[in-house]
Amino acid sequence: MKRLILLFIAALAVAAGVMLASANSHFVDFNYMAGDIRLPFVVWLFFSLLIGVCLGLCVAMVWAARLHRQVRRSERNREMLQKELDNLRRLRSGVAQ
Repeated sequence: MKRLILLFIAALAVAAGVMLASANSHFVDFNYMAGDIRLPFVVWLFFSLLIGVCLGLCVAMVWAARLHRQVRRSERNREMLQKELDNLRRLRSGVAQ
């Protein structure tokens, strides 16, 4: 069911892209120091979308790395606390005898 929903969303995105491409087929000039480039408006939209996706992935990777580091730190802390708890239990069982 989840795959079907994702397929439907992808089909909607493709349909929206085709409609956008057909409605924005005029050419746009991009002037920069070394020259200029003349491409359809849809190509510029696609490039901006691609750049946005790449920047979003970079931010997500930094965020995931930070969370991974936090998980490792928490795991080390848990292991240390577990060792301390085991030592206290051994100490208590030794005193109770």
